[in-house]
Amino acid sequence: MKNIALIMIPSLLIILSGCSQQDISKFAEKAIENPQVCDSLDYSGTPFNPDVCYSFVAIQRQEIDLCEKVIDAEAKKGCYYNIREMLGFTGLSDCKEIPEFSPKVPCYQTIAKGITDIEECNKFPDDYRYVCYYEFAARTKDVSICNKYFKPLTPPDIQEQIKKFTTEAKSEGKPINEDFRPFDYVYDTDRHSGCYDFVAKAAKQSNLCLSPGCVHYVARTVNNPRICFDIKDLSFVGSGYYDLDNELDYCIVSVIAQPGYDTVDFCMQVKNEGQRNACFREIATRTGNIKLCKNINVSDKSTTTVTRCYIDGEGNKQCTEGEQQTSYLDKTEEYKINNCYLNIAKDHPEKCNDAAEDSMKLRNACYYAISGATNNPSICQNIVIPKIDDVTCEDYLNNYGLVATPEKP
Repeated sequence: MKNIALIMIPSLLIILSGCSQQDISKFAEKAIENPQVCDSLDYSGTPFNPDVCYSFVAIQRQEIDLCEKVIDAEAKKGCYYNIREMLGFTGLSDCKEIPEFSPKVPCYQTIAKGITDIEECNKFPDDYRYVCYYEFAARTKDVSICNKYFKPLTPPDIQEQIKKFTTEAKSEGKPINEDFRPFDYVYDTDRHSGCYDFVAKAAKQSNLCLSPGCVHYVARTVNNPRICFDIKDLSFVGSGYYDLDNELDYCIVSVIAQPGYDTVDFCMQVKNEGQRNACFREIATRTGNIKLCKNINVSDKSTTTVTRCYIDGEGNKQCTEGEQQTSYLDKTEEYKINNCYLNIAKDHPEKCNDAAEDSMKLRNACYYAISGATNNPSICQNIVIPKIDDVTCEDYLNNYGLVATPEKP
């Protein structure tokens, strides 16, 4: 159900959505036309009261003066906030009146966008003054403001924070696995690098970024994977704690995942095998070009546990113990079928024909996989097996020695 409004009252939370929105609309219909009716309605047997009624009516009419009729202090703030959010915040006093359960940063950002003299930022509360400096620096594209008002995070600061985190984690018995990225737990206490990144994102200039995540953002925003390569050239805060190769790979793939790219050139430059294959898969799927799946390669060997069953001379079923055997499809082929072909050919089985450019084995496996995924055995008729016409799925299995064996009793 769609959320319409959220009104918070101590010990009472009413979400005006779906059927409850219809109930309050019907209940307070006359009040919308005449707000004073809120004082005379019979609220017995309902979750409503005059505060809810006046808040609802004020929001519906977008008349902020009606919020004065709300008695509960927090509910009144909620009423003001909902209407100001719709009409636009106009001054710092609007932000101060926002209830505790609602975010205040968007309000201060709105006010900061209109600041023409940076000295006016001194009027902002201490906890939100940084918002004003960020916005002013971004609008003027002047990172010297970041240097003037914020202290850079130093290597000793970083080391101290990481030491504190790891010490606390060990004392609390929290495991630190091999994927632990120390810098993820470092907080930019004085917001210096955050200011630089804010300006860089607003200006779409990756050369100003002090973190790889900022470069990711700029590259995705302008939809240009070439920007990702700045990751290797820039000097980031705490750069020694980043895996820059991984950051570069992630950046390229995240940009390629957006519309606009139908070639795999950039995927070729991704070092991590998993991310590289995901890149190929994404472009192949988006373009519907199953031939691009050919670029996928998985280095792991593929084995499977096989249990062989047969009927002995006395008519009893006998099964061997499970044994490791090389799979009919290797890991690369399995990945292509399950993560690339199925994405593209499930609704268009004829596209399996293009997999023949990779191999006839994969072409046939594609048709068989689509047959199973769509529960349509007739699709197996497209499989090509020499000397067999009107191929069935069973023919396919028999031809490749893949006959399903009964489970062991």
